Amino acid sequence: MRATKVLFVLLWFLCVYAPSSFCANVTYDHRALVIDGKRRVLVSGSIHYPRSTPEMWPDLIQKSKDGGLDVIETYVFWNLHEPVRGQYNFEGRGDLVRFVKVVAAAGLYVHLRIGPYACAEWNYGGFPLWLHFIPGIKFRTDNKPFEEEMKRFTAKIVDMMKQENLYASQGGPIILSQVENEYGNIDAAYGPAAKSYINWAASMATSLDTGVPWVMCQQADAPDPIINTCNGFYCDQFTPNSNAKPKIWTEGYTGWFLSFGDAVPHRPVEDLAFAVARFYQRGGTFQNYYMYHGGTNFGRASGGPFVSSSYDYDAPIDEYGIIRQPKWGHLKDVHKAIKLCEEALVATDPTITSLGPNIEAAVYKTGAICAAFLANIATSDATVTFNGNSYHLPAWSVSILPDCKKVVLNTAKINSASMISSFTTESLKEEVGSLDEYSSSGWSWISEPIGISKADSFSKFGLLEQINTTADRSDYLWYSLSIDLDAGAQPVLHIKSLGHALHAFINGKLAGSATGNHEKANFNVDIPITLVAGKNKIDLLSLTVGLQNYGAFFDTWGAGITGPVILKGLKNGSTLDLSSRQWTYQVGLKGEDLGLPSGSSGQWNSQSTLPTNQPLIWYKTNFVAPSGSNPVAIDFTGMGKGEAWVNGQSIGRYWPTYVSPTGGCTDSCNYRGAYDASKCLKNCGKPSQTFYHVPRSWLRSDSNTLVLFEESGGKPTQISFATKQIGSVCSHVSESHPPPVDLWNSETESRRKVEPLLSLDCPYPNQVISSINFASFGTPHGTCGNFKHGRCSSNKALSIVQKFRSVISITYQIIVCFKVSSKPSFNKTKMMKKQYVLSFSLALLLSFLYSTTTLAQLSPVAAPLKPPQPIPTPTPPAAAPKPLVPSLPESPSDATPDTAAVDIVGILRQAKSFNILIRLMKTTQLINQLNAQLLTTKSGGITILAPDDSSFSELKAGFLNSLSDGQKLELLQFHVLSDYVSSSNFDTLTNPVRTLAGAKPGKVELNVISYGGSVNISTGEVNTTITGIVYTDKHLAIYKVGKVLLPMDFFAVAKAPAKAPSLAPEPSSDAAKAPKADKDESSSSDSSQVNPTEQNSGTQKISVYGMWVSLVLGVLVMSAMTV
Repeated sequence: MRATKVLFVLLWFLCVYAPSSFCANVTYDHRALVIDGKRRVLVSGSIHYPRSTPEMWPDLIQKSKDGGLDVIETYVFWNLHEPVRGQYNFEGRGDLVRFVKVVAAAGLYVHLRIGPYACAEWNYGGFPLWLHFIPGIKFRTDNKPFEEEMKRFTAKIVDMMKQENLYASQGGPIILSQVENEYGNIDAAYGPAAKSYINWAASMATSLDTGVPWVMCQQADAPDPIINTCNGFYCDQFTPNSNAKPKIWTEGYTGWFLSFGDAVPHRPVEDLAFAVARFYQRGGTFQNYYMYHGGTNFGRASGGPFVSSSYDYDAPIDEYGIIRQPKWGHLKDVHKAIKLCEEALVATDPTITSLGPNIEAAVYKTGAICAAFLANIATSDATVTFNGNSYHLPAWSVSILPDCKKVVLNTAKINSASMISSFTTESLKEEVGSLDEYSSSGWSWISEPIGISKADSFSKFGLLEQINTTADRSDYLWYSLSIDLDAGAQPVLHIKSLGHALHAFINGKLAGSATGNHEKANFNVDIPITLVAGKNKIDLLSLTVGLQNYGAFFDTWGAGITGPVILKGLKNGSTLDLSSRQWTYQVGLKGEDLGLPSGSSGQWNSQSTLPTNQPLIWYKTNFVAPSGSNPVAIDFTGMGKGEAWVNGQSIGRYWPTYVSPTGGCTDSCNYRGAYDASKCLKNCGKPSQTFYHVPRSWLRSDSNTLVLFEESGGKPTQISFATKQIGSVCSHVSESHPPPVDLWNSETESRRKVEPLLSLDCPYPNQVISSINFASFGTPHGTCGNFKHGRCSSNKALSIVQKFRSVISITYQIIVCFKVSSKPSFNKTKMMKKQYVLSFSLALLLSFLYSTTTLAQLSPVAAPLKPPQPIPTPTPPAAAPKPLVPSLPESPSDATPDTAAVDIVGILRQAKSFNILIRLMKTTQLINQLNAQLLTTKSGGITILAPDDSSFSELKAGFLNSLSDGQKLELLQFHVLSDYVSSSNFDTLTNPVRTLAGAKPGKVELNVISYGGSVNISTGEVNTTITGIVYTDKHLAIYKVGKVLLPMDFFAVAKAPAKAPSLAPEPSSDAAKAPKADKDESSSSDSSQVNPTEQNSGTQKISVYGMWVSLVLGVLVMSAMTV
């Protein structure tokens, strides 16, 4: 106890006297959240930890950070953590503490929405079912039993976070917490008790002393100090209930959830970006995307009812963890544009004026600081005058002007490329020898008994409500009875059910099925049946598809067969009401009790004839996981409805036979005008969900087991595995597009003319272009994957862009540039009136160009590799100009001594991890040359591009030993520039850049490009970036590079003509094998490297030596250029 008190006093002392190092003071005022005395503009995104796996969390959070997020928001799911009262689960996907720590490790904040009511399309809204059975309880109202349980669990979560020091007041990442959720939408139904309950909830939350603010969303009467916030598709018109509270948007919907039986929702990014920009324009400073990554409803987690297993939500990061373009990229640009305005946004309130009908300007100005937003809320384009300048405003868009003069971004103009992802299916590969030798199908099975088969069945008079009976221990409840008839009959069985679905069996045969839907779960059904003389067995299997999660008193809605159950059309037209008879009930399936989902039971049949298209069958097979690291799914085409388990883990309910309506979808959604969930539907007339996510971490390298429970009948042999990857990239740009946000500069900072850019990025570092399917210079139209030529079009555009493929390096990124020498001029009779010069440099710059690129993948990888970008940290220092490359810890201060007295070897040794480079400098005596040059060079200086030991270890074994002493010297000289280059001046270099290796055109050329905050270096064989500053003064600069720079001179062996694109790399000759460091030169491993003899293969690296490409009326002319 004494030690605890000492620790508390120490922590208090540190938080009081050293808050910047340990604890953050989070408050708020009318403009924003205030962190350590500084108002912040924050962008947030929802990622629900149990809807992905712990193995996925770091990648998802890093992609969120790369997308410009500052905060990760998540609900807390009570029924996941306390499935039985007093028995807690915080393991695996429920490891909340681990999730929060992963977010913290990425340098992001957390908004923890404890609730504990979540909604979230989660089963029962996140409430545990045992709560329903507490005597006298009423949910979400002034009810003591409920309030006691709510406080107990809320305090449990808060205490867990405190014990791990996870609140910002303790030095952790949690800056906000939420109590209750969207209660204001339904509180009128609870009468005066609702107000008492909300006041109690606010008092309870603040009494827990978290040290951070609490919020209530959609609660206009939230009492002080609780911040009331907005949820919705648009929140620009929202105003907090006090002038002392900031404007916060807790749920900005990136799309909508999918329900079985519905078409797939889609929200255009132009509209989402418009909504976000409007929110900040109208005074908002904290906005959250719901969802930023939706994930998967594993097991029986989905609510609704009828919410699908996929919770993709059309989010910027899709269900499988793949970036969804252009949504992710365009929103990233929006975030950058907003952050350029941050100083103005937090300094003052906006001045809002009308510039015309449905045209609005908002100006944030204080002193010399000024930022403006120009919004066109109409569905037609407009041109407006603002501050004496003319601006074109596309319909339903916002232009952002960080200096009140120049447009950095318009929400309707997308610079980010689109990416088309797809599934590649493969037949299920059974494990050899895994099944009985007589099983020709590779599957084994067990039939689930029809009707009552378990010892714990019971009988009651009348029809029982299902949820009260099962307590949600299973989706299934059997209702069974027997009737005797004097004679056979063919009546109609009428059943009234609260939902959600049922299968009716008469004398052991499936007679019919019925289901509700997300909008109306209850149903009436009439099923024609045949009865025999004597005893007849009626077995009704009622099932739920996720419990209700939203609405007033939703916990009382119920499910199952509540009657009446009537036989119509018996003898002489009579009816027989079976509702009040004695029914026998069985909760769940016998196979569930036997543990069949694990696949470990020994009762499986493996006969030669596999039963198919029969109801109530358990199937099992063993399989080999798809190779590679791309996300995995199962295609359930051919199956009916049921649940699936992989290695004992449920991947959710499957239902490929529930087809969406045929009408209401559109191939080309018009983003203009207010969005709702029914506006831009896809996939009409098709199964709502066909592919079901199997996390890679659930798969084993050797044997895997797949178990299915099929309710209605299917063919498991038609099931296939699929991997998801990005196969095509599309982009378009016009001269009316603003330049990329990264290249924005105010007129006061630079007079350099910056043009729009078209960029195409290969999503994976080991992908290259296999074909270019479409390119148009003129007036094309259409969407990604469906571009079409317009009335004006160059007939040479495609052939020219296709020729680029033979000279473009695609190891990590391709940006192709067409530069228009003058504005295009078209008339009715001529395609082009003037001549155009297009220059290739790693980007496509032009007046309207669409390009679609199909990518071939050498080997699958989990995530795209992006060039380093400067990412805001939770508590950044005051904004200041930054160099293009990051500083390493060893970077010196401005008080660095004069270069002549500097010891290069000593600097590298002090920086650590440069032992191989030091050794080579000494053995080749390059260090003497460098010292001499520094002593004799008083104006130019030198720049060293230094690979560290890990970079040398990536070279192939034996490479360094295979080099002569002269070649080793040349290799090192290739890493030294003949002049001093500061970290902010790389964009001033002229390519090819001269090195100490001398001038050997096409052999030792080094090309350097600074773009988007990073410095990229290409040798024709290696592409890498500068990753940090080791040392810099007025004459000497040493920068760390990510790879050893290999000159083309080392690979000048005669090469065969380039082959046509193929999906597999061609074998290379031993004579020209590329480098891996010798063991005597480094402690290298056997990590792989692209073989330089393969650079002409269409599916491998294609080198760029430097070409200028000019187009004059479609004629291609080549001359020397730099990259």
